[in-house]
Amino acid sequence: MKHVCIITSIHPYNDKRIFFKEALSLVNIGYQVDIIAPAPFKNEVLMGINIIGIPKLRSKLQIPLNWYRIFKIIFNPKYLLFHFHDPDLLILGILLKILTKKTVIYDVHEHYPDRIFIKNKWIPKIIVRTIRNLLILIENISSRIVQNIIVVEDSQYNRFNKMKCNVLILYNYARLSNFNEPVYSYEKYSRNVVIHTGTLSVARGSLFFLDILKKIKAEKLRVKFKFVRRFLSSEEENLLNNYLLAENMLGDFSFINSVSSDKISKIIREGDIALSFLLPVGQYLKAIPTKLFEYMACGIPIIAEESPYNEIFIKNNNCGILIKHNDIDGFIQAIKSLLKNTDKKIKLGKNGRRAFVEKYNWEIQEGKLASFYNNLVIK
Repeated sequence: MKHVCIITSIHPYNDKRIFFKEALSLVNIGYQVDIIAPAPFKNEVLMGINIIGIPKLRSKLQIPLNWYRIFKIIFNPKYLLFHFHDPDLLILGILLKILTKKTVIYDVHEHYPDRIFIKNKWIPKIIVRTIRNLLILIENISSRIVQNIIVVEDSQYNRFNKMKCNVLILYNYARLSNFNEPVYSYEKYSRNVVIHTGTLSVARGSLFFLDILKKIKAEKLRVKFKFVRRFLSSEEENLLNNYLLAENMLGDFSFINSVSSDKISKIIREGDIALSFLLPVGQYLKAIPTKLFEYMACGIPIIAEESPYNEIFIKNNNCGILIKHNDIDGFIQAIKSLLKNTDKKIKLGKNGRRAFVEKYNWEIQEGKLASFYNNLVIK
C-alpha cells in the first residue's frame, strides 16, 4: 500500500481542501493517508483517513513545540511521501527532504507573504514591505529545495515554474458529489434572501455588505441577508456585531451556523442571490474566491466585484453581475434588478450550474492530482 503523510499545523483536520478534497481523492485512487493536524483528539479514522491529532496553536511562540510533536511522528519508514500545507512548516519540509531522502510536496493555499498587508496594518509600510520580501526569499529558497509544489491559481504557477520547480495547479473547485442533486425548481425565487457563505472580515466585505443593507433598509425594500457565522478573527466578529447594533439592523440580518462542505448546499439554497466580495488588497489581489463554485453548483446567481478572476468565472459564463468594488449603489441596483427579474435569476443560475458541471468541479482536479502523485511515486 502506498502510504502518504499530509501535515498541517494551522488548518483543522477537517479542512475543506486538505481533508474533503485532496485526502479523500488520494484514498479514492488507492493511497493510504495519514493526516497530522490540529484536532480535539489524538487519533481517529474518518472516511478511511487516519487522523493524528496535535494541539491547536495558541500563539506563534508555540510553533517550535508543534514541530517537535510532528517530528516524533513522521520519521516512520512506512511513509512514501510527505505533503505539507503551511509556510511555518517550510523548515520541516527541508529537513524531511534532506534527512529522509523521500519526496516532499509543499501545498501553497494562497499568497502567504502578501497576508502581512492584511493582518498587520499597524506596522509601518516600509517594515511591512521588508518583511514581505524576506518571506518571499525564504519561500523561494525552500521551494527550490523541496521542488514539488501545488498551487491554487495561475500567478502562483508562473512564480514557482520560473524557479524550475515541479508545479501543479489544483483549483479549489467544489466537489460535484456534494452538489449532485438535480437543480431544484426555481419557485423558491420569492423569498428575497441574499446569501453569503464565505469567511467574514472587513477585507472580505463584511462592513461593505452592511452599508448595502443599511441603504436597502432605508428604501424600505423587503430583503433579508443571511451570512454563515465564520469570521477571520474574534475582533472581526465584534466589529460587525457592534455595527449591526449601532445601526439597529439586527432584525434584518441573520447568521447561519457553519457546516462541513458536504452540507453547504442546503445553506446556499436558502438564498435567492449570492454575494461575493474581496477588497483589492494583500493576497486578495490574486485570490479566487472558492465560494463562487459552490454558488454556481447550486444554481444561484452571483453579484461580485470586478476582478480578473471574476471576469473569467462569472462574466465569461454569464452567471452573475460584476460591479466596481467601491460602488455600493451599483451593488444595490444589481440586487434590486435580480429581485425584480425572476427570468434573469433563473438564466444566470442555470448558466452557473452548467459551467460548474462541465468545467469547474473538483472531480476534474482529482485526475490531475492522481497523475502528479503517481509520477512522483514512480520516480
